[in-house]
Amino acid sequence: MCCDNTFPINIEDENYNDHPTYTYNWVSNPPLSMITSAPNLPAYMYTPYQSTNFQLTVTDDYGCKLQDDIDVLLLQDFDLSLSTEKLNCCAYNLVPSVTFKQCENVAEDGPEWLLKKYQNLNYQWSDGYNGAERVVAPSQNTTYTLTVSNNCFSKTVSIDVDKTPSGNFTTMIAGNSFKPSSIYPSNNKLIIKEFGTNAPADGEPAYNATGYMLRLFDSFGGLFREIKVDKKCPLLQGEIIWDGRDNKGDLVPLGVYNYTLYLKNECKNIDFTPICDFFGKNSTDVCSKRCWRWWPPGRYCCEYIACPYSVTVIR
Repeated sequence: MCCDNTFPINIEDENYNDHPTYTYNWVSNPPLSMITSAPNLPAYMYTPYQSTNFQLTVTDDYGCKLQDDIDVLLLQDFDLSLSTEKLNCCAYNLVPSVTFKQCENVAEDGPEWLLKKYQNLNYQWSDGYNGAERVVAPSQNTTYTLTVSNNCFSKTVSIDVDKTPSGNFTTMIAGNSFKPSSIYPSNNKLIIKEFGTNAPADGEPAYNATGYMLRLFDSFGGLFREIKVDKKCPLLQGEIIWDGRDNKGDLVPLGVYNYTLYLKNECKNIDFTPICDFFGKNSTDVCSKRCWRWWPPGRYCCEYIACPYSVTVIR
């Protein structure tokens, strides 16, 4: 029953007229004075002022007993909110929260009734899912809408959830040169971005990756800097950068440097994989010869580098 629209109801044994000689014993929780003072009537006219459980024991002419009970729930209005809990890089838990309001001129129900009122709620999602909490892993930015209702009231709420990196690695684009001393952020570092007609704006989830590794080599093929970011949820557009410094933090001299980019997708169980699809760029050979002699005396060899690309550092 709706607590803002209560009216008298009849509590009775519907088979009373068939068995007029049976005896009746009613118990109510919480106790009602009308039943406490006259528990043996077959029926009561009752105006609800709080949720109540009625229990009836019927005894026939031979002393056999049958028992049944019924809950009269006073359903009240409520507030509804929806939040997300990030489980990992690949999934979110959508968590609805219901807070019941107190009805006017109605006694406050105890905690056992509150549980029953929660159990009386119906949860319906706009994509057809039924149930309260749920785990989602959208492949694109998605709005989830939830409607919660009981027999008296209904509330609807929506929440936006960012896509999880579940697709394939994307085509990349990067500049050909940069000037570390430039005062312009767009030109003072190597910035590698997702490229394409549906590429996200700066600061939005990108790359379909949960980690990256950027390895930088000098003209002899020597590795002088490795930048590694793992389990970043999510990677954001424009987040893959090199600031023109080596592992010691010193700016490198002007010249041409080679790099290779590796992406990782934990959601698809893909470990760091070289990215060989850069828009407008061709792979370059890092070493003109694989092995050479150098000072101090010795034989030095380039390591194999998958899909290297070049960038020029200028002053």
